[in-house]
Amino acid sequence: MKIRITVLFILTSSLCGFAQNVLHVRVTDNVTLQTLTGAGVEVVPLSRGAITDGEGMVAFAGLPSGTVSVKVSFVGYRDT
Repeated sequence: MKIRITVLFILTSSLCGFAQNVLHVRVTDNVTLQTLTGAGVEVVPLSRGAITDGEGMVAFAGLPSGTVSVKVSFVGYRDT
């Protein structure tokens, strides 16, 4: 089975005028589109990780500007 990752929102700005990069990720099954609760999500270059909530969502705040890679793992799914 494949995992589908939807990046919902990448950049918000704080009231102080500084840019704060926030990455919101939703993890779903690629075939059924059901959300995957408890999937491991890692921002690879930073070695920051978290587990998705009951809606398959996870957020990472304070990311540097630029491109990041995200790795997702879940029991019963394989890398593609």
